[in-house]
Amino acid sequence: MTSSRRSHGHGIRTLESFNEWMGGLPCDHRIVIAGNHDFTIEDLGKERTQSLFTNCTYLENDQVTVNNLNIWGTPLSRGRSHNRAFQSHRYAAETNEALSNLTIPLDIVLT
Repeated sequence: MTSSRRSHGHGIRTLESFNEWMGGLPCDHRIVIAGNHDFTIEDLGKERTQSLFTNCTYLENDQVTVNNLNIWGTPLSRGRSHNRAFQSHRYAAETNEALSNLTIPLDIVLT
């Protein structure tokens, strides 16, 4: 959805448009993670991204419980895309630490 080849402003507008689209989906809960092309999301950080996504729950190395299902999500990617969002060794270490600190069993993992 977002790219290092486009401006930061374009990325934010794309995320805002995506949020509006998510709000129109006929479901009770919407859960989103970023991916290896979401350079803007990585740059914005988790808190700012969560504030943009008012129509869905954004997960970045954390969890939410929906309908008694424990859902954990991470944007960690082990590829070599041009954008390289969420592909650093530092981010992999942060993800491993977050997983090791879980205290409840998971039902769903989004990656």
